[in-house]
Amino acid sequence: MDSILIFGTGSVANKLLDNIDYSKVNILAFINSDNTINEFRAYDVISPEHICQYRYDYIVIASGYVKNIIRVLQDQNVDLKKVVSFIYDDSETYLNIAKNIKSYLNKTYNRDKIFDWLKDTMLVPNIYPATMWNGNCMLDSFYKDFVREQTVRLLSQVINDKNIKGSIVELGVFRGDFTVVINQIFKSRKLFLFDTFEGFSKKDIDEDITMDNKRGESNKFKDTSMDFVLGRLAYKDNVIFKKGYFPETFDLDLETFSFVSIDLNLFNPVKSALEIFYPRMEKGGYILISDYYAPFYEGTRKAVDEWCSVNNVSIIPVADFYGSALIVKGEKNGQ
Repeated sequence: MDSILIFGTGSVANKLLDNIDYSKVNILAFINSDNTINEFRAYDVISPEHICQYRYDYIVIASGYVKNIIRVLQDQNVDLKKVVSFIYDDSETYLNIAKNIKSYLNKTYNRDKIFDWLKDTMLVPNIYPATMWNGNCMLDSFYKDFVREQTVRLLSQVINDKNIKGSIVELGVFRGDFTVVINQIFKSRKLFLFDTFEGFSKKDIDEDITMDNKRGESNKFKDTSMDFVLGRLAYKDNVIFKKGYFPETFDLDLETFSFVSIDLNLFNPVKSALEIFYPRMEKGGYILISDYYAPFYEGTRKAVDEWCSVNNVSIIPVADFYGSALIVKGEKNGQ
């Protein structure tokens, strides 16, 4: 029987405990960097600094923040051969492979030299598999959710082909991973970015009845800033930040919108976003709600379902990383 420590005390850890065979492992304790959490499902919760006090066979990562946790474990001199991840992000693996391919090609074809002779704005063509192609010949800008990115690219084509007017909105920016993509795709349109840039609001967490790990969620999404996000964007001129608690930061009554991305995770802000933005969408415009099918943010699905039921609106499922919901502004509900 293996003795294990489990890093994580959220929904992923709950899933692991519900499915683990207790005849095969001995759970010594759980690990969490939040020192205010002392117990999880009758097990002790220790800080990473106390790992060295235990004799264990393996440490199991039961959290979506795999890379961050591995760095924490390395800081504690944990042997990574003893680290097992219950959850992993294969898209991160693809991204690392992509970067290695680029490095290999640069060395193989001595590509660094060609840049000495070209204009700064010139992109040297690359030949890559279609799944890594983004239209700009730049492999290192490969986004972690290919389906989501390509869905938005197709939506932008429809918006342009049908001459649908309106600005672009992203609600829930964090460090700007998806913002970079939206900014590139809709580079000529105004882009409004709504976020506290300080993590979830305690009020929204407390009122979300679907949220199990309220204390853990209160510490998420804080490692960001407007300056950090702005520094990642290629087209800055049309970007307008709306920092603070949404919907209090909404003051765009004179604007209409063609594409809105909602990635707010919790019931109240998701429902508020639909109530505010749908009436202001141009006919044929799109609202993309992230994490609709994500089991750890059930407040999103509950908010969307309740709003759709009241307004007689249907969703279109999108098979991206966590399963998004797409809403199209049609004639029937165009008022």
